[in-house]
Amino acid sequence: MEKGKDYISIGRPQLAAELRKLRDRLDDMEDTFEFNLANTQAHISGELVAKHEKELEDLRAEIEAVERLLADS
Repeated sequence: MEKGKDYISIGRPQLAAELRKLRDRLDDMEDTFEFNLANTQAHISGELVAKHEKELEDLRAEIEAVERLLADS
């Protein structure tokens, strides 16, 4: 989960809003990353690719955590 975020203490409507924001952010990040890999002539290092994949993985885990909280409430 994002550092400093306390999803447990916020209400269901706020959780749903946060989930929408997280999903939108994931979509934007995936689209940007995919575009950069597919449509640029610039070399993208393996280290940068790994960094972006880690960011996406972390964001997906955060989304799953919020989804579980919503399911349990």
